[in-house]
Amino acid sequence: MKEENTDNKGEGESSKEGSKKLTEDEIFELKKKECLEEINKNPKYQEEFEKYNPYSLDSFKSRYAAAKANISIYGNNYIRNEERIAMLYRAEAEERFWDIQQKKLFDLQCRWRAEEIKIPEIVISEEFHYWEEHISICPFIPNITQQELDLYMEFISSFPYDEKIEWVGNWQDYDEFKMHLTKDANAEWDSEEYSLWYKFHDSRTGQNLFQTLPDIRGKKENFYLDIIRERRRKEREEHEKNSPANNTDKRPDLNSYYEDYEKFIKRFEDVKLLDLHKANDRREGMDEDRGLNNAIETLQTADETVEADYNENWRQGIIDAANGYRRKRILQELPKTYKDYKFRLSLNLLPEDTSKISRDHKAAMVKLLKKEILEARKINGEPEDFNF
Repeated sequence: MKEENTDNKGEGESSKEGSKKLTEDEIFELKKKECLEEINKNPKYQEEFEKYNPYSLDSFKSRYAAAKANISIYGNNYIRNEERIAMLYRAEAEERFWDIQQKKLFDLQCRWRAEEIKIPEIVISEEFHYWEEHISICPFIPNITQQELDLYMEFISSFPYDEKIEWVGNWQDYDEFKMHLTKDANAEWDSEEYSLWYKFHDSRTGQNLFQTLPDIRGKKENFYLDIIRERRRKEREEHEKNSPANNTDKRPDLNSYYEDYEKFIKRFEDVKLLDLHKANDRREGMDEDRGLNNAIETLQTADETVEADYNENWRQGIIDAANGYRRKRILQELPKTYKDYKFRLSLNLLPEDTSKISRDHKAAMVKLLKKEILEARKINGEPEDFNF
């Protein structure tokens, strides 16, 4: 009876120990031991070991068992990481793929502004910004052809990655491009340069519609919007006239500058918040190394040896090497993207549109400008429609 109780206690303790969560190192050691036992027992290994000096076998077996254990435990993670990296390049290639359609949409905008064509889905120019955000589902742009893909891949191949694979802030910003082109002194901020991809496309096709076609429609829209702006100006002047207190207040403005933040924190906040504020400022100061860190990560995950050209600036040399590798991977992925695109077209499947927030913002802006133009037409004694 005593022995039975002892056995039961032992089983209980064993069960309790078995339920205890093992550490990562303990899991590894158990797996390594299992692999080593299999190596020592499996005849296929023994036959191979006969060919080698027996004094070297123990060290080899131990290291080989550790390698097998490591692969067995973490191998799937390595594969998933490689797949994740491949998907990043695929996602970037898909993003770049739609640059082809952005150029076609911009050329349509140039022709629409010149009143060469009418587009049923377009009433005012702001709607081109709407479709810029939803280029993958834009219904009035012709499908991408193999020739267009070839031209875009030539564009990527022809120049350094960082110069030519670009993230344009506003692909359809006709007015900003025009201000940059004419170096408009009245521009409130630095206008965007005409897209490098657009320039390349124009040089290859000989169709520079942006510079050769007039902006008839845009000038008409601005005529009506100026009426609204003038009315707002008069309303503001009238408001200021009736609110003299606003004009006599000589106190300084409180600006949203770093110095003002720090001054307020020192006066009103806990000293710990000041330390965090300064630490955040130091972090922002290190952002210049972000490009270098990204480049190093890219090279670390490369599936081949990447050579770097000589550069007196070693940081830039590393960044250039990483950019060259990324360009190569994107060029590898673009044909796959096009194949998937053609397959979806054959099934009449539209790409998923995931930019709901932007869509809501752009749709609201379109609605507002339409309302203002119609209001200006009414003020000007004209019909409240867009037939102008």
